[in-house]
Parts: sequence; C-alpha cells; structure tokens
Amino acid sequence: MSAMSQIDLQLFGYPKIRVDGRPVSLPLRKALAALTYVIEAQTPVSRDAVATLLWPEADEATARSRLRRLLHRTHQHLGVGIIASDRISLCAAPGIELRVDTQTFEQACQEGDFANASRLYRADYLGTFSVEGCPDFDDWAFFRREALRSRFIHAIERLIEAKRLCAEGARHFAWPGHRGTHEYTNTLPGCGDSPYLLRKQRGRPHRLPGHRQRAA
Repeated sequence: MSAMSQIDLQLFGYPKIRVDGRPVSLPLRKALAALTYVIEAQTPVSRDAVATLLWPEADEATARSRLRRLLHRTHQHLGVGIIASDRISLCAAPGIELRVDTQTFEQACQEGDFANASRLYRADYLGTFSVEGCPDFDDWAFFRREALRSRFIHAIERLIEAKRLCAEGARHFAWPGHRGTHEYTNTLPGCGDSPYLLRKQRGRPHRLPGHRQRAA
C-alpha cells in the first residue's frame, strides 16, 4: 500500500505548494485559483460554481469543458490528485494529508494560541495573486483576505495585552538584585516576542502587512 501524499498549501503571501516536502510549481493561474477556492471551502463545492467563477463570460457547456481540462492539467503538473471530482461537485481528495497555513492559523486563533497565529501570518492572503478576467474570484479573495487580517489584528492585540500584564506582574514581583524586568517578562509563558511586538518595543513603525501609513 503506497504512503499517503503530504500536501502543504501556503496561502499567506503568493500561493506556494509543496508535495511531500518538495516545492512544486503550478504556472496555471486559473488552476491555482480553483485549487485555492476548493480547498478553502473545506466542503464540496459545485462544479458549475467553480466553472462560472473562472470563466464568467463562457456558456455553461464551454465553462464545464474548460474546467475538466484544467483539473486534468493540474493533476499532471502536481503529480498527485489534490482535488477529487464527480459530475456535480469538487472537494479535497480524501487520499492525501493536506496542511493549509490559513486553516492552521484560524485553528490557532480559535484555541487562543495567538503567538503561533501571529507567526503563521507571514503576509496578506494570496499576496499579489489575481486572475485576469475573474472579478468574482478577486472579490471572494478580497473578503477572505479582510477576514483573516481582522483575526490577525485581534491576535496581535491579545499578545500586546498579555505582554502588558506580564510586564506589570514582573514589576510587582521584582526585588533588588533580581534580573531585569524585561528579561524576566520574556521568559513568562505566552509572552514571547513576535516580530510585530519587537518592532513596537524598539520604537520602529509597526505597520500591518499591506498597511500604508496615512499622510499627515
């Protein structure tokens, strides 16, 4: 019996795919868009919905035919089937071990592991990726990006608050001859520095990914 393939899908920043630890290029933008949309749904999605998303100007039969060919080419490029399909729907293939950074991020937020969540948020969702002639996909990606960014901001706010409380506790329990408050604070569970917090402590501008400072 062959081992289950491990697929890593990175969606923070420009999409990247690894198959069993190896980077795999998928130069077809619509294939990457279809893969992202289906995997992010985490439930079967209609073939017609995906076909319309990618070929909004085509008639139904043409769009479905193009989607069928696209799925075949995607399988050829990746060397493994990530999307399972039937006549009606598409979903993540059951015979693979799939790891998606956005979903791991959301799980960390749900569990209150905000330090890990902040580390996972490398850049805004999909980075500069877009698909020409697919406005509905770009709209979907925009709202997904904003939802994830909102959760990231919440995670950062919780980390800052935890940092503040840890610092207050360290000052309360400090005594002469004991190590510095900042050093002590950094050893407390849940108070490790994220890159964002380090920039804040050093007095550097702490912009969120994709954020532009408004002119005075």
